[in-house]
Amino acid sequence: RSLGGAGVGAAEKANTLLYCESISTDARMATALLNGAIGALAARELRSAGSATLRLRLVTLLALLLRNATLLDAAFCHELLMPSLIAALQQRAATERAARVRRRAAAALGEAVYYSAAVHQDHASAKPAESSGGAESSGGAWVVPEAALVALVAALREDDWQTAAYAAKTVQNVLLRCTAAREGSVADALCCAPVLAALISLLARRRPAPVAAAARRASA
Repeated sequence: RSLGGAGVGAAEKANTLLYCESISTDARMATALLNGAIGALAARELRSAGSATLRLRLVTLLALLLRNATLLDAAFCHELLMPSLIAALQQRAATERAARVRRRAAAALGEAVYYSAAVHQDHASAKPAESSGGAESSGGAWVVPEAALVALVAALREDDWQTAAYAAKTVQNVLLRCTAAREGSVADALCCAPVLAALISLLARRRPAPVAAAARRASA
């Protein structure tokens, strides 16, 4: 109620979010919050909040929950969470706070893409190739929306090196986790010319060593 109720001020919402952040390091709490009303409210508020401070608190909470949760609902992830994170990542306001929102959005989107890729890989590996999976199967439900991959590639080209680093690390983690990249998988989608070109461009620019290392490993 203190997060999504009518007439609740930005300060009260921020305090509620800070409390949720403080308990989100516990895996069980993070899983319950992310897949419950708090996760849905935070994702919706991220798209509609007018305050940059509130958006930063919202995206920070979502990133922490995604980092620590052990389960994630497919419908929530792809229909509400990812679109909200993509919208936050695409905001172009030229302020430091807006840049921090984009960084956290890139980190959170990376976590969601990685989780989706891992679950999709596990389902694909567990079933025979001839099995009638389809979009209705639990594996098919974890096919990452194209918009998320487009946003990830765009983040690789960001001038802000921290945003680019999160995107490069996501590519690296997905390719390391999903070594048996089947056609149509996230790993297969990331093995393409635009991603490789973005990684090479990232390497060619003067970036801190960890960013260059992530880009180098992802492009290997």
